[in-house]
Amino acid sequence: MDLERDITIELSRFAETIAYEELPRRVIEETKRLILDSMGCSIGGVITEKGRIGIRFGEQLSKSGETTILGHAKNAHPVSSAFANGELMNALDYESLLSPPEHLTPYVMPACITSGEMKNVSGKELILSIAMAHEITTRLSESLVFGKRFSVELPEKELRLTLPTPGYGICLFGGIAGAGRLMDFTAEEIANAMGIGGFSCPIPMLAKFATTVPTSMTKYLSSGLISQIEITSLLLTMLGHTGDRRVLDGEYGFSGFLAVRPGCRKG
Repeated sequence: MDLERDITIELSRFAETIAYEELPRRVIEETKRLILDSMGCSIGGVITEKGRIGIRFGEQLSKSGETTILGHAKNAHPVSSAFANGELMNALDYESLLSPPEHLTPYVMPACITSGEMKNVSGKELILSIAMAHEITTRLSESLVFGKRFSVELPEKELRLTLPTPGYGICLFGGIAGAGRLMDFTAEEIANAMGIGGFSCPIPMLAKFATTVPTSMTKYLSSGLISQIEITSLLLTMLGHTGDRRVLDGEYGFSGFLAVRPGCRKG
């Protein structure tokens, strides 16, 4: 990542200006598959304990609203449905595995679905936003050199986990960009929302998750909470709340406060 570039606004302009017609056909088809897969995971997640808790918590946040909790009869406020859908998509741990961060879909898609419902967008617009959210998240992840690798000693052999990541908090930027596009945000407004979300980013806990038995429902990070932050950042921007529009940039930008270095990934 070039410290001299205004990465935040560049990504925000990309989110504002890219057109559906610019998407390769393969990207469109894979995004459709991701949507169907995530819907199936969410419906299956309704019967899990984590899924039930996600729905109940969403209902506690709001008794009514205009957006859908997948697999659930009642609508809810956008902040509530984003949280519940994030938890539902990740409840079974059956979501698609992609480029690092591998489980990124439940961390970017719920906000896009929620904002799409708020604005009553077309299927093409939803596909574009979800594809873009995945693209931005993956590009940001691949631009960073992550923290020190760690290993776990097993009785028979050493298991070396070679996937240190900046945590799923990095998905905030892709989710905000995709959802912000559907809410007709300008590039400056998307950058502002990224600034709000970036300063709300949780610390990376993947190594702790991978070395702890038994695991908890939080796993490597709550996809519900990340989705909720994304929608909250956008709603706050609509009300005039200001965020750091250069959150990704400079020596003390996102890469610095997450304790990772900009550069190329080393083997």
